[in-house]
Amino acid sequence: MRLHTGVLSWNIVPWYLGAASVKPSKDEVASGVAELRHLSRYLPKVEVVITGGRYAQNVSHIAAFTSNELTVIPTWHPSPPAARQA
Repeated sequence: MRLHTGVLSWNIVPWYLGAASVKPSKDEVASGVAELRHLSRYLPKVEVVITGGRYAQNVSHIAAFTSNELTVIPTWHPSPPAARQA
């Protein structure tokens, strides 16, 4: 089994916002969460969610999967600046 088999990478705001320094607005995050809820209907076997960064770790973002027993693993945002903050 390959590491990426059965893995879906999803950004809480899954569309281009501009430069990396642009932070999503509350409305953009809310729209992204709505899209995640829509997507979750097609992912009935989700077992683990890895949240990378503060926006993704907000409990309301993973509420789309509340009908499942989930293991939630919080971690840092995968950007180079976040990695240097360790």
